[in-house]
Amino acid sequence: MNNQHTPEPWHWDSDPIKGDPLDRVRFRVTAVGRTITQMYYSSGDPVAEADARRIVACVNSCADMSTEYLEQCGKVRRNEAGESIVELIQQRDELLAALAQCASALEYESGKDHIEILANARAALAKVKS
Repeated sequence: MNNQHTPEPWHWDSDPIKGDPLDRVRFRVTAVGRTITQMYYSSGDPVAEADARRIVACVNSCADMSTEYLEQCGKVRRNEAGESIVELIQQRDELLAALAQCASALEYESGKDHIEILANARAALAKVKS
């Protein structure tokens, strides 16, 4: 499969079309001195600039990702991803609570192993809480 596409960074610009009876504005997406695409919108269209900016932002944000990877990511429905994130946050919170309990219990134990385990637990908790 061909992974070639115009290299990043991509940019956008706009200019009014002189003498256009429809009073349109041309929005271009460009990179390495060439036009990738151009879109024509009515000068009063509120989403015209937002569309061009979004195309450029998405491409530039995905610069190090293969097209095949991005196509696979697109197959995950948003609500599935959202549910997964909620589940992960809940799991994280439960694990943090359990780790905090372990750290509290180890404070009263003695022994070299317990001291090291307690230090690791406290470091992990501090990292997540910061």
